[in-house]
Amino acid sequence: MSKSLMIKRAQKKGRHNLKRKKVARKRELQVQEEIAAAKKHKRSLIMRMIDQARGK
Repeated sequence: MSKSLMIKRAQKKGRHNLKRKKVARKRELQVQEEIAAAKKHKRSLIMRMIDQARGK
């Protein structure tokens, strides 16, 4: 789906929806990057989750 089409649709039903999609996509990218980093460092994902929960 083209970006302009998505924007038009978002304008129809309120712009907050587009922002939510952007945030979700950003979060997904961040998670994938973290997984890649964890694999690179041979550090288990579980440890990373624990660190995140601790607030590192």
